[in-house]
Amino acid sequence: MNATRPLLSVAALLIFSYLCKTSGTLLFKDTLADQNQVLSPIDTPLYATKTGYELSVETFGSKSERELNWFDLARTTGAVVPEGLENCAPDGVYVVYRHGTRNPGDGDVRDVHSILERLQNTEINPEFYYLREYPKLPVANASQLVEAGWRELKMLAHRLSTKRFPELFPDKDFDFSRYSFQSTNKSRTIDSARGFLEGLVGENQTCTPEYSKDSFTVECSENEGPITPTSTVIPHSPVDKDPLLRFYDVLETCTEAVNGGKTDLEQDTFSDGPEVGEVWTKVNQKLAPPGGKPFNLSRAEVILLSEMCGFDLAMHNDSNTWCKLFEQQDLYAPEYHSELKNYWNKAYGFSINYRISCELALDAINYLEKRVTMPTSTPLGNFKFGHSETIVPLVTLMGLFNDPIALLSSNFDEHINRVFRAGNMSPFAGNVAFALYRCNGSSDTVHRVQVLLNERPVKLDFCTGQFCSLEEFKGGIERAIGTCDFKEECAAALDDGQKNNGNINFSACLQFLLAYVALVGISVIRAS
Repeated sequence: MNATRPLLSVAALLIFSYLCKTSGTLLFKDTLADQNQVLSPIDTPLYATKTGYELSVETFGSKSERELNWFDLARTTGAVVPEGLENCAPDGVYVVYRHGTRNPGDGDVRDVHSILERLQNTEINPEFYYLREYPKLPVANASQLVEAGWRELKMLAHRLSTKRFPELFPDKDFDFSRYSFQSTNKSRTIDSARGFLEGLVGENQTCTPEYSKDSFTVECSENEGPITPTSTVIPHSPVDKDPLLRFYDVLETCTEAVNGGKTDLEQDTFSDGPEVGEVWTKVNQKLAPPGGKPFNLSRAEVILLSEMCGFDLAMHNDSNTWCKLFEQQDLYAPEYHSELKNYWNKAYGFSINYRISCELALDAINYLEKRVTMPTSTPLGNFKFGHSETIVPLVTLMGLFNDPIALLSSNFDEHINRVFRAGNMSPFAGNVAFALYRCNGSSDTVHRVQVLLNERPVKLDFCTGQFCSLEEFKGGIERAIGTCDFKEECAAALDDGQKNNGNINFSACLQFLLAYVALVGISVIRAS
């Protein structure tokens, strides 16, 4: 009996820990609802924020539409305005870009190195011997912009200036002084901004950067013909002092207190569940040598390799390296695992996630209003370069991609056809544009705003039509924000460490704990 009691105690504590971890989201979900059910998503698998821009456009939008000028695009998408589209003209544009395709982060690079070493030192399926030759990326190159990312930003600039809004780029010899640029201080956003500038000036100019602590200067001059140099200074603030583009870092302590561990709870529970488990088993079995034991990848490593598949596609359009470990059906669960983080950390999980993008949204509105009231002294275009953590909250603030039911570890099947997909909201080089139009009516002039996500027009619930009046747009954004002062909200969250802690049902945990204590007490009495 004395030997049995410790085993019972350990078992009880393990059950207690598991119950407290999963309570409020998922309890004892051992198997899929129907192992024979074939889920049929309407879209191809994406890779959340590791999705390449071209793949995202293929699944959400039209590649041919992005080549259209604003007028033909409006007619193609059925947009109308009371004044008549033919009486409207572009009057300014404010665009927020995410950096282009980059290398994996340093932690992921090190983890892939570890996997490669095991693949090289363990007998595996000969079909995957080629993985042993996969080049090891130097950790020093982690998170840096790659050539594909550079091209993405160059082409975005080219299409914006020559296809979509040529009216806003009237100078044959480009003059940077007529535009405004700002970047975060990460090398991938700085290099993305440089690529964008080169896309604006075209192939006939050579651009050289010069870096300083708080900004960098890009100077371009023509390779042929008369020299008409143009240059611009692009400011960037320290990570923790950039409320415009890295607001999530400025308020990180607050948002983490509000989150209360909800993100980790949902991701860990889903990772431990049958959906990821099925993929984990299949990949390890694929790597096993003929007649041998399955390989020893962890669930987290299988999820990482699915992301590496996304990186390969984005960087090299390569589906024959890491992607070969997965069937199409296998990629939905790892994507959902990433979406749980995006949903609860950056989007609808908690309203503060997206309301903290308020300064960026208000800066856009301020620019649009100045283009109306002070057009000669306000740049024709205002361009920002940030991150997925910049784009996703801004898109969420406008109410886009919102499912009626929250994303949880327990409702993967319900969300197989969800609208919330970070791969469509903020792929590499993702962008949100606020285009201003001057529309001349029979009696007055109306300024209208069109929102484009990844070069595609979107309809906002608080706007009448695709082109809403500036006043209507401003009112909808301000209502979504509420207040841009988070001092009281953050103070309350920090004071109460249990606030918004993921709806963990502590009463159930407490009941189990009391029962456990009683059981131990009875056992002690009987033993004495």
